[in-house]
Amino acid sequence: MGKLEKSLFIVEQLSDGKRLSLKEINERFERSSLYDAEILPRTFARYKEFILMNWGIIIEYDFSAGTYYIDNEDYADTTELYKYLLTSVRVSNLTSEIMRNRDRVHFSPVSTGVDNLYPILTAIENRKTVEFDYFTFGKQESSHHDRFPCFVQEWEGRWYLVAEHQNHKTPTVFALERMSNVKVGSVEGQPENSIDPNVYFAGSFGVNHNLDEPVQEVRIKFYDAQVEYVKAKPLHSSQKEIGAGDGWAIFSYNLALCYNFYQQVLWHREKAEIVFPDKAREDMCTIISNISELYK
Repeated sequence: MGKLEKSLFIVEQLSDGKRLSLKEINERFERSSLYDAEILPRTFARYKEFILMNWGIIIEYDFSAGTYYIDNEDYADTTELYKYLLTSVRVSNLTSEIMRNRDRVHFSPVSTGVDNLYPILTAIENRKTVEFDYFTFGKQESSHHDRFPCFVQEWEGRWYLVAEHQNHKTPTVFALERMSNVKVGSVEGQPENSIDPNVYFAGSFGVNHNLDEPVQEVRIKFYDAQVEYVKAKPLHSSQKEIGAGDGWAIFSYNLALCYNFYQQVLWHREKAEIVFPDKAREDMCTIISNISELYK
Protein backbone atom coordinates (compact mmCIF):
# COMPACT_ATOMS: atom_id res chain seq x y z
CA MET A 1 0.00 0.00 0.00
CA GLY A 2 1.38 3.39 -0.99
CA LYS A 3 2.26 6.49 1.03
CA LEU A 4 -0.84 8.36 -0.18
CA GLU A 5 -3.31 5.75 1.08
CA LYS A 6 -1.52 5.34 4.41
CA SER A 7 -1.33 9.11 4.91
CA LEU A 8 -5.06 9.45 4.25
CA PHE A 9 -5.71 6.61 6.70
CA ILE A 10 -3.71 8.39 9.41
CA VAL A 11 -5.57 11.67 8.90
CA GLU A 12 -8.92 9.88 9.00
CA GLN A 13 -8.04 8.22 12.33
CA LEU A 14 -7.11 11.58 13.83
CA SER A 15 -10.08 13.50 12.42
CA ASP A 16 -12.99 14.82 14.51
CA GLY A 17 -10.64 15.81 17.33
CA LYS A 18 -9.42 12.29 18.08
CA ARG A 19 -6.06 11.87 19.85
CA LEU A 20 -4.29 8.55 19.40
CA SER A 21 -0.91 7.03 20.20
CA LEU A 22 1.10 5.39 17.43
CA LYS A 23 0.25 2.03 19.00
CA GLU A 24 -3.48 2.78 18.77
CA ILE A 25 -3.10 3.94 15.15
CA ASN A 26 -1.30 0.68 14.32
CA GLU A 27 -4.03 -1.37 16.02
CA ARG A 28 -6.65 0.31 13.82
CA PHE A 29 -4.42 -0.03 10.77
CA GLU A 30 -4.05 -3.77 11.38
CA ARG A 31 -7.85 -4.15 11.28
CA SER A 32 -8.18 -2.26 7.99
CA SER A 33 -8.02 -3.63 4.45
CA LEU A 34 -4.99 -1.38 3.82
CA TYR A 35 -2.73 -3.19 6.30
CA ASP A 36 0.57 -4.58 5.03
CA ALA A 37 3.03 -3.88 7.86
CA GLU A 38 3.37 -1.97 11.13
CA ILE A 39 3.93 1.79 10.84
CA LEU A 40 7.25 2.49 12.55
CA PRO A 41 8.01 5.82 14.31
CA ARG A 42 10.46 6.96 11.62
CA THR A 43 8.00 6.03 8.88
CA PHE A 44 5.21 7.85 10.70
CA ALA A 45 7.37 10.99 10.77
CA ARG A 46 7.73 10.81 6.98
CA TYR A 47 3.95 10.46 6.62
CA LYS A 48 3.48 13.53 8.85
CA GLU A 49 5.74 15.54 6.56
CA PHE A 50 3.96 14.22 3.44
CA ILE A 51 0.57 15.20 4.91
CA LEU A 52 1.79 18.70 5.75
CA MET A 53 3.45 19.30 2.37
CA ASN A 54 0.54 18.02 0.28
CA TRP A 55 -2.56 19.05 2.27
CA GLY A 56 -1.35 21.62 4.77
CA ILE A 57 -2.66 19.47 7.64
CA ILE A 58 -0.53 19.81 10.80
CA ILE A 59 -0.17 16.75 13.04
CA GLU A 60 1.29 17.53 16.45
CA TYR A 61 2.41 15.32 19.34
CA ASP A 62 1.19 15.71 22.93
CA PHE A 63 4.19 14.61 25.01
CA SER A 64 2.23 14.49 28.27
CA ALA A 65 -0.41 12.14 26.86
CA GLY A 66 1.76 10.38 24.30
CA THR A 67 -0.78 10.97 21.53
CA TYR A 68 -0.93 12.58 18.10
CA TYR A 69 -3.64 15.06 17.02
CA ILE A 70 -4.52 17.39 14.14
CA ASP A 71 -3.69 20.96 15.14
CA ASN A 72 -5.66 22.69 12.35
CA GLU A 73 -8.84 20.61 12.09
CA ASP A 74 -10.81 23.47 10.49
CA TYR A 75 -8.34 23.69 7.61
CA ALA A 76 -8.57 19.96 6.98
CA ASP A 77 -12.37 20.21 6.80
CA THR A 78 -12.16 22.79 3.99
CA THR A 79 -9.48 21.15 1.83
CA GLU A 80 -11.45 19.76 -1.12
CA LEU A 81 -8.62 17.62 -2.52
CA TYR A 82 -8.10 15.93 0.84
CA LYS A 83 -11.84 15.31 1.29
CA TYR A 84 -12.09 13.83 -2.22
CA LEU A 85 -9.16 11.47 -1.69
CA LEU A 86 -10.34 10.54 1.80
CA THR A 87 -13.73 9.53 0.41
CA SER A 88 -11.96 7.25 -2.07
CA VAL A 89 -9.99 5.58 0.71
CA ARG A 90 -13.10 5.14 2.86
CA VAL A 91 -14.87 3.38 -0.01
CA SER A 92 -11.77 1.27 -0.62
CA ASN A 93 -11.78 0.21 3.04
CA LEU A 94 -15.34 -1.03 2.56
CA THR A 95 -14.59 -3.11 -0.54
CA SER A 96 -15.11 -6.51 1.08
CA GLU A 97 -18.24 -5.36 2.94
CA ILE A 98 -19.71 -3.86 -0.25
CA MET A 99 -19.06 -7.05 -2.23
CA ARG A 100 -20.69 -9.19 0.46
CA ASN A 101 -23.77 -6.95 0.35
CA ARG A 102 -23.63 -5.99 -3.33
CA ASP A 103 -27.33 -6.65 -3.85
CA ARG A 104 -28.10 -3.98 -1.23
CA VAL A 105 -25.54 -1.36 -2.25
CA HIS A 106 -26.24 0.85 -5.26
CA PHE A 107 -24.17 3.64 -6.77
CA SER A 108 -24.77 6.45 -9.21
CA PRO A 109 -22.78 6.18 -12.45
CA VAL A 110 -19.06 6.73 -11.88
CA SER A 111 -17.46 10.02 -12.90
CA THR A 112 -17.03 10.04 -16.66
CA GLY A 113 -13.70 10.59 -18.40
CA VAL A 114 -11.62 9.24 -15.51
CA ASP A 115 -9.63 7.02 -17.90
CA ASN A 116 -8.25 10.17 -19.58
CA LEU A 117 -6.94 11.68 -16.33
CA TYR A 118 -3.63 9.79 -16.29
CA PRO A 119 -2.15 11.10 -19.58
CA ILE A 120 -3.38 14.62 -18.79
CA LEU A 121 -1.81 14.66 -15.32
CA THR A 122 1.36 13.14 -16.76
CA ALA A 123 1.53 15.96 -19.31
CA ILE A 124 1.06 18.54 -16.54
CA GLU A 125 3.78 16.96 -14.42
CA ASN A 126 6.25 16.76 -17.34
CA ARG A 127 5.37 20.25 -18.62
CA LYS A 128 4.31 19.08 -22.05
CA THR A 129 1.27 19.47 -24.24
CA VAL A 130 -1.54 16.95 -24.26
CA GLU A 131 -2.88 15.69 -27.61
CA PHE A 132 -6.46 14.56 -28.12
CA ASP A 133 -9.42 14.43 -30.48
CA TYR A 134 -12.51 16.25 -29.22
CA PHE A 135 -16.11 15.67 -30.26
CA THR A 136 -18.33 18.78 -30.39
CA PHE A 137 -22.08 18.21 -29.96
CA GLY A 138 -23.01 21.36 -31.89
CA LYS A 139 -21.00 20.49 -35.02
CA GLN A 140 -21.33 16.71 -34.55
CA GLU A 141 -17.70 16.24 -35.50
CA SER A 142 -14.27 15.70 -33.96
CA SER A 143 -11.27 18.01 -34.13
CA HIS A 144 -7.64 17.47 -33.14
CA HIS A 145 -5.98 19.51 -30.39
CA ASP A 146 -2.45 19.80 -29.01
CA ARG A 147 -2.60 22.13 -26.00
CA PHE A 148 -0.90 23.03 -22.75
CA PRO A 149 -2.98 21.51 -19.90
CA CYS A 150 -3.63 24.06 -17.13
CA PHE A 151 -5.65 22.01 -14.63
CA VAL A 152 -8.54 19.57 -14.31
CA GLN A 153 -11.86 20.17 -12.58
CA GLU A 154 -14.48 17.69 -11.34
CA TRP A 155 -18.10 18.82 -11.23
CA GLU A 156 -21.39 16.93 -10.97
CA GLY A 157 -19.78 13.56 -11.69
CA ARG A 158 -17.89 14.77 -14.77
CA TRP A 159 -14.24 15.71 -15.31
CA TYR A 160 -13.11 18.73 -17.31
CA LEU A 161 -9.77 19.98 -18.63
CA VAL A 162 -8.88 23.65 -18.88
CA ALA A 163 -6.20 23.89 -21.57
CA GLU A 164 -4.37 26.75 -23.26
CA HIS A 165 -3.48 27.00 -26.96
CA GLN A 166 0.22 26.92 -27.75
CA ASN A 167 0.05 30.60 -28.75
CA HIS A 168 -1.29 31.28 -25.23
CA LYS A 169 -4.73 32.42 -26.31
CA THR A 170 -7.67 32.32 -23.89
CA PRO A 171 -7.97 28.84 -22.29
CA THR A 172 -10.78 26.48 -23.28
CA VAL A 173 -12.78 24.00 -21.18
CA PHE A 174 -12.98 20.43 -22.50
CA ALA A 175 -15.14 17.57 -21.12
CA LEU A 176 -12.96 14.50 -20.65
CA GLU A 177 -15.62 12.01 -21.75
CA ARG A 178 -15.71 13.64 -25.18
CA MET A 179 -11.96 13.16 -25.64
CA SER A 180 -10.40 10.26 -27.51
CA ASN A 181 -6.85 9.22 -28.46
CA VAL A 182 -5.49 11.14 -25.47
CA LYS A 183 -1.70 11.12 -25.09
CA VAL A 184 1.19 13.21 -23.82
CA GLY A 185 2.32 15.57 -26.59
CA SER A 186 5.87 16.23 -27.77
CA VAL A 187 5.89 20.02 -27.34
CA GLU A 188 7.57 21.18 -24.14
CA GLY A 189 6.23 24.17 -22.25
CA GLN A 190 3.50 25.19 -19.87
CA PRO A 191 0.57 27.61 -19.71
CA GLU A 192 0.82 31.18 -18.50
CA ASN A 193 1.47 31.46 -14.76
CA SER A 194 -1.52 33.77 -14.46
CA ILE A 195 -3.94 30.87 -15.06
CA ASP A 196 -4.86 29.89 -11.49
CA PRO A 197 -7.78 27.48 -10.86
CA ASN A 198 -9.14 29.53 -7.96
CA VAL A 199 -9.02 32.74 -9.98
CA TYR A 200 -10.19 31.21 -13.27
CA PHE A 201 -13.41 29.83 -11.79
CA ALA A 202 -13.94 32.67 -9.28
CA GLY A 203 -17.63 33.54 -9.44
CA SER A 204 -18.33 30.73 -11.90
CA PHE A 205 -21.13 28.24 -11.39
CA GLY A 206 -19.84 24.77 -12.18
CA VAL A 207 -17.52 24.88 -15.19
CA ASN A 208 -19.25 27.72 -17.01
CA HIS A 209 -16.64 30.40 -17.58
CA ASN A 210 -18.12 33.43 -19.35
CA LEU A 211 -15.91 36.52 -19.42
CA ASP A 212 -18.80 38.55 -20.87
CA GLU A 213 -20.94 38.06 -17.74
CA PRO A 214 -19.82 39.98 -14.64
CA VAL A 215 -19.66 38.46 -11.17
CA GLN A 216 -22.46 40.03 -9.15
CA GLU A 217 -24.62 39.54 -6.10
CA VAL A 218 -27.59 37.22 -6.61
CA ARG A 219 -30.27 36.60 -4.00
CA ILE A 220 -32.51 33.55 -3.89
CA LYS A 221 -35.46 32.94 -1.59
CA PHE A 222 -36.03 29.31 -0.64
CA TYR A 223 -39.23 27.95 0.87
CA ASP A 224 -40.21 25.19 3.31
CA ALA A 225 -37.95 22.13 3.56
CA GLN A 226 -35.64 23.41 0.81
CA VAL A 227 -34.25 25.94 3.28
CA GLU A 228 -32.65 23.21 5.37
CA TYR A 229 -31.58 21.32 2.25
CA VAL A 230 -29.70 24.35 0.92
CA LYS A 231 -28.11 24.95 4.32
CA ALA A 232 -26.85 21.37 4.35
CA LYS A 233 -25.74 21.44 0.70
CA PRO A 234 -24.94 25.02 -0.38
CA LEU A 235 -25.83 26.02 -3.92
CA HIS A 236 -22.47 27.80 -4.32
CA SER A 237 -19.32 28.32 -2.25
CA SER A 238 -20.20 32.01 -1.76
CA GLN A 239 -23.56 31.23 -0.12
CA LYS A 240 -24.56 33.40 2.86
CA GLU A 241 -27.89 33.55 4.66
CA ILE A 242 -29.04 37.18 4.87
CA GLY A 243 -32.65 36.87 6.00
CA ALA A 244 -35.21 34.39 7.28
CA GLY A 245 -38.83 34.13 8.34
CA ASP A 246 -41.58 31.58 8.92
CA GLY A 247 -41.01 28.93 6.26
CA TRP A 248 -38.48 30.84 4.14
CA ALA A 249 -34.91 32.12 3.99
CA ILE A 250 -32.96 34.34 1.60
CA PHE A 251 -29.40 33.50 0.59
CA SER A 252 -26.87 35.76 -1.11
CA TYR A 253 -24.36 34.59 -3.75
CA ASN A 254 -21.52 36.18 -5.71
CA LEU A 255 -21.45 34.61 -9.15
CA ALA A 256 -21.79 35.14 -12.89
CA LEU A 257 -25.21 34.29 -14.34
CA CYS A 258 -25.02 31.29 -16.66
CA TYR A 259 -26.86 28.24 -17.99
CA ASN A 260 -25.76 25.98 -15.12
CA PHE A 261 -26.95 28.50 -12.54
CA TYR A 262 -30.50 28.71 -13.92
CA GLN A 263 -30.56 24.93 -14.30
CA GLN A 264 -29.70 24.50 -10.63
CA VAL A 265 -32.36 26.96 -9.48
CA LEU A 266 -34.97 25.09 -11.55
CA TRP A 267 -33.94 21.89 -9.80
CA HIS A 268 -35.64 23.28 -6.68
CA ARG A 269 -38.90 23.78 -8.62
CA GLU A 270 -41.42 26.13 -6.96
CA LYS A 271 -39.40 26.13 -3.73
CA ALA A 272 -36.84 28.65 -5.06
CA GLU A 273 -37.35 32.24 -6.22
CA ILE A 274 -34.69 34.59 -7.55
CA VAL A 275 -35.38 37.94 -5.88
CA PHE A 276 -32.35 39.92 -7.10
CA PRO A 277 -31.16 41.19 -9.57
CA ASP A 278 -34.04 42.04 -11.91
CA LYS A 279 -32.16 40.69 -14.93
CA ALA A 280 -31.93 37.25 -13.35
CA ARG A 281 -35.66 37.34 -12.52
CA GLU A 282 -36.46 38.32 -16.11
CA ASP A 283 -34.23 35.57 -17.49
CA MET A 284 -35.94 33.01 -15.28
CA CYS A 285 -39.39 34.25 -16.33
CA THR A 286 -38.40 33.76 -19.98
CA ILE A 287 -37.10 30.24 -19.28
CA ILE A 288 -40.28 29.26 -17.40
CA SER A 289 -42.44 30.74 -20.16
CA ASN A 290 -40.57 28.77 -22.82
CA ILE A 291 -40.91 25.59 -20.78
CA SER A 292 -44.65 26.13 -20.30
CA GLU A 293 -45.09 26.44 -24.07
CA LEU A 294 -43.86 22.87 -24.43
CA TYR A 295 -46.75 21.58 -22.32
CA LYS A 296 -49.64 23.40 -24.02
